[in-house]
Amino acid sequence: MDAQVEQLYPQDLEHVAVIRRVAHENGFSQELLAYWTGTAYLYAYVLFHEVDGQVVAINFRFNSDFSTLNALL
Repeated sequence: MDAQVEQLYPQDLEHVAVIRRVAHENGFSQELLAYWTGTAYLYAYVLFHEVDGQVVAINFRFNSDFSTLNALL
């Protein structure tokens, strides 16, 4: 996955922000993050589950299209 992102975004993405964080029941949560440099944006979606004090990312996706990942929240 790192190689794919480096190929699509040869310059380092300088900024990161959590766009939205949603807490669900039973230790599940979702985050939508934005990474960018100038006007080059990359979005990441992560589904987390906290079990016995450990947080595990159980689903991860990235895309340059905001709408695609925003629809997952």
